[in-house]
Amino acid sequence: MIFLADLARAARPEYTHRAAPRRWGEMLHALATEPSTWAIGEFRLRQWGARQASPIRLVTKVAGLISQRLIDITTGIVIPTTARIGPGFHITHYGGVIVNGQTHAGENFTLGHQTTIGLHDGGVPVFGDNVVVAPGARVVGGITVGDGALIGLNAVVLKDVPSRHVASGVPATVRQDTRPMWLIGAE
Repeated sequence: MIFLADLARAARPEYTHRAAPRRWGEMLHALATEPSTWAIGEFRLRQWGARQASPIRLVTKVAGLISQRLIDITTGIVIPTTARIGPGFHITHYGGVIVNGQTHAGENFTLGHQTTIGLHDGGVPVFGDNVVVAPGARVVGGITVGDGALIGLNAVVLKDVPSRHVASGVPATVRQDTRPMWLIGAE
């Protein structure tokens, strides 16, 4: 189940470049205390409902509209049901997170607070695996952000970011990630 991978990441957020271990006590604590985990759980529940047969889908759609609005109001996190985000999705802090409904992201996708993933010039970003978007960043347009990329604090990204590169600044400039592989957990 995808949400278990999300819960594991919420319990162990330092696992940005690989699957987090599933420690049930930590996962339950994260579920009980982290508003960002509530938002991700509600998002995954709406996605599950959208895949069900007609009568169940109708009930879950109505319930999802209400729950989505409540989550939007209480956490400040907006994730439409149509967004496609892989397992291990994590939001570091709640508040001011907006994800476009056409967004595609791979495994272990991490968002900081006050981030926007949005539409620009008719396109929406596509993210690879193990991407970290730091707080305050804006990633917009039909661009590609490669595996293991890091989007810096308050960056405004309008151009492609290759795998294992860092984008920072306004507008963002891209440079090679020079951190040693053992530090970022990549193999």
